[in-house]
Amino acid sequence: FVELQSPTPGAQNSYPKVGPIVISEIFYHPNSGLDSEFIELLNISDQTQSLYDTGLNASWIMGAGIDLTFSNLMNVLLEPNERILLVKNQADFLIGFPNVHDIQIIEWTSGSLSNSGEKLELLRPGVLDSLGSQTYVRIDRVIYEDIEPWPTEADGLGYSLQKQSDSLYGNDPSAWFAANPSPGLGSHGNLTEYWIWTQFQGLDLGSNQPLDDPDADGIPNILEFLRSSDPNIPDQIPMFQFVIQDDLLELQFEIPGYDDLVEYTLEYSTSLSSKAWISFLLRPDNLVFENEKPLILKVRLPNTNESPVFYRISILLK
Repeated sequence: FVELQSPTPGAQNSYPKVGPIVISEIFYHPNSGLDSEFIELLNISDQTQSLYDTGLNASWIMGAGIDLTFSNLMNVLLEPNERILLVKNQADFLIGFPNVHDIQIIEWTSGSLSNSGEKLELLRPGVLDSLGSQTYVRIDRVIYEDIEPWPTEADGLGYSLQKQSDSLYGNDPSAWFAANPSPGLGSHGNLTEYWIWTQFQGLDLGSNQPLDDPDADGIPNILEFLRSSDPNIPDQIPMFQFVIQDDLLELQFEIPGYDDLVEYTLEYSTSLSSKAWISFLLRPDNLVFENEKPLILKVRLPNTNESPVFYRISILLK
């Protein structure tokens, strides 16, 4: 049975209880030839969670498709919003994801994540039964499949299953989407809504990356998303333009969402073939606001005393 948030006798069931720790990402079918599959766990509570119950002298367990017992020797503690990675082969995992740092990584004891579907359960110890045997309480369960309604892009195409929202009940296909693996980071940091948007826009695997430009209008997907435009229809409105203001050349750049997703940098060079582009950060004090929303960023362009000068906007995903 599924534990609910609250008892509702005689009424409609409440929403399933979620947490305090959830399965937040599953990478079950790598396409690299490496055993780099992983499971990410996340503490969504506001309390530090230990995966060993000292009062009961018993361990939490990750079971079903894989087997891992969190012994007292491991001393696994998860702070609020902290993540931990469970991997099949740590050496292969670190080859596949060399930039993963500052996170607990634990190899599971046995088992694997089946490419055709698997059952995963996170269990915490409960009270002893009448025979003195240890019982367990299911904290989270996911039974994923490689067919719809589960996101099929996660089946051998280099994508992982990621939660739409960490507070959603995990054993529901609609709670998951497929995206580039982000072990230890969550759904690409703040890109969860972006990946949902790509699916809504019908972007396929060859055109759904943040810097892809399927309509070839010079505006990458991440900016189409931030400015609420259609990535499948070329946009006739330029992203930026040059304006003469007080005898000085000024670049006016439309800001499609000045937030934590992207960082804009203006770069200029006197040669398109040169790699020596000079850059400076576009800062909020240059913003023009309307109704407390930044709309245009105005920058007085550097005077290089050289001609010609080429300018470009660099976009960094945070």
